[in-house]
Amino acid sequence: MFTKESDDENVGGGRSSYILSPTEQIATRLVTHKKLYKLEEIANAIEKVYTALPGTHRDIIELKYWKKPQIYTWDGIADKLYV
Repeated sequence: MFTKESDDENVGGGRSSYILSPTEQIATRLVTHKKLYKLEEIANAIEKVYTALPGTHRDIIELKYWKKPQIYTWDGIADKLYV
């Protein structure tokens, strides 16, 4: 039970489990990056809510937050959308 002999037949070793390619290292860092994962969750939540909105609400969001340059105030958006 406590002999020093080993039953392991893999005496030649093998390939390293470390990633050596720079491209693979960057890809692994991006896939496992916590902040990037959190930002993707936020983007998916925004997309889910946006697609569930009625058309007029989407127009408000587009004019206030996504149209660049932002030229409308809340009053201007209300006038433009006849709200």
